[in-house]
Amino acid sequence: DYICENNKKKSFEILDEMLLNNIAEQFIIHMIVRQYRMLYQYVVLQKKGYTYNDILNKMKIKNFVATKLAKQSKNLKMETIEYYMRRFLEIDKKIKTGEIDNRVGLELITNGIID
Repeated sequence: DYICENNKKKSFEILDEMLLNNIAEQFIIHMIVRQYRMLYQYVVLQKKGYTYNDILNKMKIKNFVATKLAKQSKNLKMETIEYYMRRFLEIDKKIKTGEIDNRVGLELITNGIID
């Protein structure tokens, strides 16, 4: 959430805490990608004219999740979200082909988004 809200300080604090607690880099990457995927879906539905409640039902998400997505969608253009999604795909491919390891992939993702 903090990454999508562009809260750099809090994003890095939580990331460091997760790594110190031995949360796998791949799991953290998955969480970041999932958040952006949901944000993208929210923005697409919004642009298609769906109401807040329609989006809630279509995405099968809780009200508090939709509220956060609505807030985050105001800070990011659709093109920016699409760019990040393409980068995630490139980085994921590099991880899976052994070109880079999970830690480097996580750093590329977080530094590219948060910086």
